[in-house]
Amino acid sequence: MSAMEVEAPQGGDEGAAAEDDVFRAGEMRIAAVFHPSVNPALDPPTIDTMDFHDDGRWMVTADSENEIMLIDTVGGKVEKRSHAKANPVGMIRYTHHEQSVLCSSHRSVPNSDTAHDIRYLSLYDNTYLRLFHGHTEEVISMAMCPADDTFVTGSKDRSVRLWNLNARRSTGILQFPLTSGAPIVAYDPTGKVFAATYQSGNANHIKLYDARNFDTGPFETFPLGHAEVADFLAAHMNTTLASEQTQALARAAWTGMRFSPDGNEMIITTNAGIILMIDAFEGGLVKVLSGHGKDDIDTKGDMPPLQACFTPDGKSVMSGSMDADVCIWDANTSQDQKQDWQPTKRLGGHVGPVKCVAVSPKFELFASACHNVALWTVPGESS
Repeated sequence: MSAMEVEAPQGGDEGAAAEDDVFRAGEMRIAAVFHPSVNPALDPPTIDTMDFHDDGRWMVTADSENEIMLIDTVGGKVEKRSHAKANPVGMIRYTHHEQSVLCSSHRSVPNSDTAHDIRYLSLYDNTYLRLFHGHTEEVISMAMCPADDTFVTGSKDRSVRLWNLNARRSTGILQFPLTSGAPIVAYDPTGKVFAATYQSGNANHIKLYDARNFDTGPFETFPLGHAEVADFLAAHMNTTLASEQTQALARAAWTGMRFSPDGNEMIITTNAGIILMIDAFEGGLVKVLSGHGKDDIDTKGDMPPLQACFTPDGKSVMSGSMDADVCIWDANTSQDQKQDWQPTKRLGGHVGPVKCVAVSPKFELFASACHNVALWTVPGESS
């Protein structure tokens, strides 16, 4: 297979799913590689953010040189490149249209009244359809509702805002305490519930809201104390970490959140190289995932955020690593599986740290990124 060809996965609907809906991530190999247009031999940019469209075919990426790539993952080609030098991209998220995305500002953008606006970008002609104004500090978390044209954002200004693509101003604001950390947000698979988490004192708090009646407050709040997390790590990770190191890991900042496809669990990524799996109904820890590589655990909390996700069948969790591998863990939370915190599979092929991993919601393929973007499929199959 050439570098620019992607084999459509096997299945009746353009290869939309493997037999029995099993996502065979561990069997996949790199089928295509896409490079940013900047000469990688001079100063290779890193892919900082990526997202798949609902149809599973289209994907967008943004890199440290502010280039946005629109990739046809089934056709195996870069459909379009555009640049956002005037507004460097921090995060990029798809709307429900295959050529419209939401962009937050990069942390390097100088502070101003409009510096932290969310930009609604048309990839068709590289123009802004709307600017969403309200946040006063960097937006660190953003999620599109899977059910309609609303989205939610979390910012270092300690607020969560709800928006609609058709209105410039936010439709709702949730303000968290000034002593808290920046909130991160996520929708459940139905779009009827969203979660917001923040750190305050010696605990992280997870709040669940009815998306239609968020102004009445959360219908559930789960406090997860650092001491509780430390005890769980000590009991479930067979490592030689000292007690103070385990406690440092428990205090790690949360950097991302995703619901499982069935909505029963959430995964929380951290800046310490561990991923926490949490029961979405009870709020308790059910599993810890780590073992990314030689530098997988950082008790100082200096590790760059690594994107993680569930596979569409909900049976695995995937993440990048600082040692250039894609790591896959068993998401089984049965009692005999809770001790399995190490990856069950590692996929090599990248030349640098892998910060981003994203899975197609419709096709049996996934993407990962370091200085370039790799598409992975099961070898030897065609539609």
